[in-house]
Amino acid sequence: MQDLYPYIFKRKSFHRFEPFEPLSQQEKESLVGLFASVAPLDASIETKFLLVPIEETTCKRGEYCILIYSEQRGTYLENAGYMGAQLDLLLAKQNIGCCWYGVGKPMQDVCDGLRFVIMLAIAKQEPSSFRKDYTKSKRKLVGEIWKGEAMPSVAEVVRYTPSACNTQPWLVRKEGQHLLVFRVSGKRGIMSKALVGYYNRIDVGIFLCFLELCLDHERVSYTRSLVYHDPTGTGPFVCAEYTIG
Repeated sequence: MQDLYPYIFKRKSFHRFEPFEPLSQQEKESLVGLFASVAPLDASIETKFLLVPIEETTCKRGEYCILIYSEQRGTYLENAGYMGAQLDLLLAKQNIGCCWYGVGKPMQDVCDGLRFVIMLAIAKQEPSSFRKDYTKSKRKLVGEIWKGEAMPSVAEVVRYTPSACNTQPWLVRKEGQHLLVFRVSGKRGIMSKALVGYYNRIDVGIFLCFLELCLDHERVSYTRSLVYHDPTGTGPFVCAEYTIG
């Protein structure tokens, strides 16, 4: 994943797409080919990606949607977020805009026995449409997402992780050679408590991907342990622990 780090600063959430050229057949085939290159957070959880026209979903923006399907067990939502985050950055690399479309539903809710998790709306965009100054993004301050001993070069970048519902439900606490990643509650607006928990778990997976990209970029070695919690419980939850070298 190391080559994805520069695209943290280019990517943005396209809540509205500029006029675009349709993807060619070759571009679509190349995009589908990327699916196999995405690393899972938990390789034991079966997942599947589909590229479909937006007409096969309830999404009203972009040209196509990438649908993420998964078996439903353990950290499957975090796994989906982790893998989708890589696609988000790979798309930016190819000047394809992306939006995590949490409210969208596909016509096909089950694929090969796997349940639909979330979709990414996409469309080709001009290079000038992507982010020019990532610091203008509205994100929590470093002090809100990082506690304990500072790692400024990591914390300052990882706070720009995208969030499917923009609740940014993450907190890192550094204790010696350990990084504890928590899922915390955020403002949920009009969304139900159950749905917020669902999307927050996806968000944590996105965050873990960005955190690891930052650690890799800073040449910080690590081992990762995941922690699964009953989703009906109350947080904050420790979701992952990194032992760093």
